[in-house]
Amino acid sequence: MANGRALCGPCHFPSAVKLEDGTDGLLFNEDRGTIEFWFRPDWRGAWRPPYSKREYRTGDRVMLHLGRERYPEYPTSSNYSTLYLGYSAEDGSLAAKIGVAKANVAWVARALIRSAEEWVAGAWHHFAVVWERRAAEEKDSLRFYIDGKLVSGLRSAGHTERLRDDGRIRFSQHMPLSVQIGALNNGWNEANAAFATLRISRIPRYTADFTPPTGRFKLDSDTSALFTLDTLTHGEGMTQDGLKYRIPLTPGILSW
Repeated sequence: MANGRALCGPCHFPSAVKLEDGTDGLLFNEDRGTIEFWFRPDWRGAWRPPYSKREYRTGDRVMLHLGRERYPEYPTSSNYSTLYLGYSAEDGSLAAKIGVAKANVAWVARALIRSAEEWVAGAWHHFAVVWERRAAEEKDSLRFYIDGKLVSGLRSAGHTERLRDDGRIRFSQHMPLSVQIGALNNGWNEANAAFATLRISRIPRYTADFTPPTGRFKLDSDTSALFTLDTLTHGEGMTQDGLKYRIPLTPGILSW
């Protein structure tokens, strides 16, 4: 992986595409799915001790973001987002958030890496986030893996009472917005990192610790989006009937 080509700047792609039959193909399954990619930060995740609970260190980083336009007065807020994957310098943690953007509801998994000595600049890591509304245990409805190891289940769920249902996780898109890679969708909090192969699946790919796949991920009928990220042209996906389709990939930050 370290010897391959990689994307080193922000880009974005639509969360829905037109299929040959004229219907909209959503890239994210509401009830279950997997997002995974290879990632090489240009910064340390580990903090050098001593540190205190009240300590604040600057340098938040965002890997993936799907949400409405940011409020000008709160440009770094991730509220009203359907997807957020990022690093918080406030406590030295990685967070995965999936939600119902319209109601500002979010389910969160979080992993502290401030004591992880292997988290150094220039080292490749595999990220995988799995959501599964019908998981037997609610704690397993959101699972966050780093380098094939489960680092967090569901840690918190905010404002689920607004949904007036069972409050279980779902990836809800009330409009087909675009996914920003490498920053918030307004350009704030750039990842300062390189990205390699990224895959979005309609199924939970992982239920336990695993050996991360090396090289490029394979396209199959459970893959809604696959980007090799060594070119800035397009990705591809496959319907459950086996038909392939293209997904445009655009360099830079979203324009609103």
